Amino acid sequence: MAQKKLIVGAIISLVIIIITVALLITIRIKNKQHNNEAITNTTNEGNNVEIEDEPLIAVLERKNEEVEETPEYVKTPADITQDLQEMDINIGTLNIPKIGYVTDVYCKQDANKMEVMPCMLYTNQGPNRPGVTVFVGHNRENGTLFSNNKLLEENDELYFRDYEGTEKKYTVYSKFVTDSLDVSFYNTPSDVPILVMQCCLTATNSDQVIIIMAKAE
Repeated sequence: MAQKKLIVGAIISLVIIIITVALLITIRIKNKQHNNEAITNTTNEGNNVEIEDEPLIAVLERKNEEVEETPEYVKTPADITQDLQEMDINIGTLNIPKIGYVTDVYCKQDANKMEVMPCMLYTNQGPNRPGVTVFVGHNRENGTLFSNNKLLEENDELYFRDYEGTEKKYTVYSKFVTDSLDVSFYNTPSDVPILVMQCCLTATNSDQVIIIMAKAE
């Protein structure tokens, strides 16, 4: 009888141990799940993102909106001028019928080249393109280069064929004398090409210049 009680007691103790272990395992699993949920919620709150019930396409659209597009770089007149000058070429042929002058034009100011032809000093978008293009040449007062520009008047015509083969007819619309450092007319707003010819007022006066502005038809 005593032996039977011992066996029953052992069985009861074993059942209690099993139940206790099962309870501890259950509590541990629930705590782990609770911690994981807390971490997930914290992450979502930190990113201000509601993951639940958000369609995939909505997520993709939102991500696309968050990406900032890098604006395309637009070349400035200084960039365009430099690009043409680095080509090291004659950028075209200038024809001024009234004074009987036909000449090539070099792409940049160069002391040697300017002894035989005018040079491009500046351009907004390129020769024969909308905006201003400035040609500079010497006034030797001997009939060469830009010496006879002083004879040009409003409504006189001139022609320029660029290095790409495009020729445009220009009509003089402005003539004035200004300081050699004056660049106020370089960025004259225009949706058509404007050719500017610049030369010294006289062979000995380089502080003042004659400006001839002609607009393409």
